Amino acid sequence: MANTAAYLYQHPQLMFLKGSVRDDVALFPRSRKVPDTDQIVQRVLERVALTPIAERDGRTLSGGQQRRATLAIGLAMRPKLLLLDEPTSSLDTQSRDDVTTMLAELADTIECTVVATHDMQLVAEWANRVLVLEGGRILADVTPRELFTDAALLDQVRLRPPQISVLGRELGLDPVPLSVGELVAAVGAALNNLEETH
Repeated sequence: MANTAAYLYQHPQLMFLKGSVRDDVALFPRSRKVPDTDQIVQRVLERVALTPIAERDGRTLSGGQQRRATLAIGLAMRPKLLLLDEPTSSLDTQSRDDVTTMLAELADTIECTVVATHDMQLVAEWANRVLVLEGGRILADVTPRELFTDAALLDQVRLRPPQISVLGRELGLDPVPLSVGELVAAVGAALNNLEETH
């Protein structure tokens, strides 16, 4: 399983075992005697934009840098399945956006990414399938749009949809927007229709 799946902890500092990010990223491939480990590590560090700080101890990095470093550790394992536990918790908006951008970019490398999260904005912007869990049971297997349209389910599991979806629902938009871009497009289309009818 270790050759096909990588699990990244909720608290990134737990993944730093060596004195530098470079050595932490190299730990798994080096221990598995993967050929060309140094080249793999360098490519991964470049991919997550950590080359300038690769020699720093991961425990001294900012929260966003730590998240990127843990993604690098996972990528160096070259998994087909990536498991993430709350990857955006405690991040500022820019760091959060960096993480979601990187997750989207990994689609060409990772066959499946599973994320456990309470971050509904991450769910709205990035997920294509949502399993809603409560008490160890699956209550729903839906798309993000289906989730944020189902007020009864949201109430049942005490989830707050992203503000953009709430605003879209209040404006009567159908489908409910999942991003600022979708909201702008829907409002623009509604205004154009209004102009055409008058």
